[in-house]
Amino acid sequence: MPNAPHYPGRMSTTMESAHKPVGALVRHWRQLRRYSQLALAYDAGISPKHLSFVESGRARPSRDMLLHLAERLDVPLRERNALLLSGGFAPMFGEHPRSIRIWQACGSPSTKC
Repeated sequence: MPNAPHYPGRMSTTMESAHKPVGALVRHWRQLRRYSQLALAYDAGISPKHLSFVESGRARPSRDMLLHLAERLDVPLRERNALLLSGGFAPMFGEHPRSIRIWQACGSPSTKC
């Protein structure tokens, strides 16, 4: 979208960010939230080396790992879909407002509400 305004610190669209490497998206959100690799790794319960490998593309994160990191980084639901797409997984969150309310009420996609 050449005429779309660009806001610093915000991904332009879900589809545009889905074409970026998953590690670049994780790094973007980590830096946006002002986390060091060490702090995020500690908070997420993973090794700093694994997080570094994910960001550099040397390791391919699982779907659960991407969702876990996105939750720790407080990534908006729409952008979580972009992370999943970029990692080669199907999007999880629909555009319907009800799906967002259910996620927020349950706190987890695996929880039955």
